[in-house]
Amino acid sequence: MMAIEKYDLKVSLTQAQFSNIPQEKCNDYFTVPATWTEAWNHLCPFQSKLWRDAIQKELEKMESNKVYYLLTHSHQLWL
Repeated sequence: MMAIEKYDLKVSLTQAQFSNIPQEKCNDYFTVPATWTEAWNHLCPFQSKLWRDAIQKELEKMESNKVYYLLTHSHQLWL
């Protein structure tokens, strides 16, 4: 596996490279995005896909657990 510097966002990992990183070393290679935008628009296409999949999964869980519901324009409160 090629050497990957921590915080090197120019490096795009493949599934095989990602799978070869020991779990206890993940913090040496990756940082958790601070915002939704950072995660969604991650510069590494592989990590971007992982973050987008995780976000979608979380939104689906919230919808199935009825954590929120969408309001139509007629139901919105005007303050």
